[in-house]
Amino acid sequence: FLTTQTAEQSTTKHEEMCQQTEPTDQMPPLENKMETSAEVCPKTPPKKKSGSKRAHPARLKKKQRQLRKAQQQHRQSITDEESSVVSFSSSNASSIASPSRKKDANNKPNAGKKRNRKQRSKKSSSSSSTQDNKDESMIMSEEHSRYVALDCEMVGTRLGHSVLARVSIVNFFGNVILDTHVKVEEDIMDYRTDVSGVTAEDLKSEAAMDFQQCIDLVSAILEDKILIGHGLKNDLRVLNIKHPWYDIRDTTKYTPFLKPSGEDGAVLLPRKLKELAKYKLSKDIQVEGQAHCSIEDARASLELYKSVSSKWEKMIRYKVNKTKEIEQKICGPSN
Repeated sequence: FLTTQTAEQSTTKHEEMCQQTEPTDQMPPLENKMETSAEVCPKTPPKKKSGSKRAHPARLKKKQRQLRKAQQQHRQSITDEESSVVSFSSSNASSIASPSRKKDANNKPNAGKKRNRKQRSKKSSSSSSTQDNKDESMIMSEEHSRYVALDCEMVGTRLGHSVLARVSIVNFFGNVILDTHVKVEEDIMDYRTDVSGVTAEDLKSEAAMDFQQCIDLVSAILEDKILIGHGLKNDLRVLNIKHPWYDIRDTTKYTPFLKPSGEDGAVLLPRKLKELAKYKLSKDIQVEGQAHCSIEDARASLELYKSVSSKWEKMIRYKVNKTKEIEQKICGPSN
């Protein structure tokens, strides 16, 4: 009896458990299930097929305006880029002269330093060349300072000889160093105004120098100078000054300036300064009917010397060397 009761209790418990596991409600119908899914996920509007319907005219015009605006902006950006490229190339043309040079400069980290060194070296070389030019100009100026040209004007005295009335000295560039009339202590017979241009008023003026004062001044100027002139023998005689022969450049003594004379032309005679200036310099001086100017004559002699200075100096060096050789033969070698 106990066993049967126990079996019945277990069967009752088993039926209760099965009832608990079974769903209380039946499965909802398909329509209800679709409605619940639609509530959870709302329906999306159907996609419109392209080309099925035409776009609205207002929208189309708007899109066209946007497209035109984008195209204009694109063209403007291209123009700005081109202008910037042109300005960059023009401003940096010197720095990008050759691609290989630029490449080397980019590959080498010390390219800038080397350029600076080159620039400094160029500056130093230019400064050194400038200094050399200054030194050469100083040497040339010192050399030119050795040359002076002289001419004198004279008047005739009662005793029949000529005396100094005016003296003019110019430097290598034709600038006047001295130009003065000289007082004459002797009685003057002929002022030779038509030729010399000297008058009695010139010699009696306060500006005229005393003879001895003039001689001292001229001697100081001519010391260690190369003296240039025409007929310097007469000028030095009236000045009562002696000058070394190797420092005299007299246009009446230079052989190429002389003219042949005689039947066979063996005799050479000096030409007049007026003739030499016309023939060698194409210059007119001592115009007929006008008085001579000692400054003009000195400058003409100077220009004649400059035209042949290299040949003339070569001839002087030859004469000096020959003179030394003769002296050594006569007097023996000097200790």
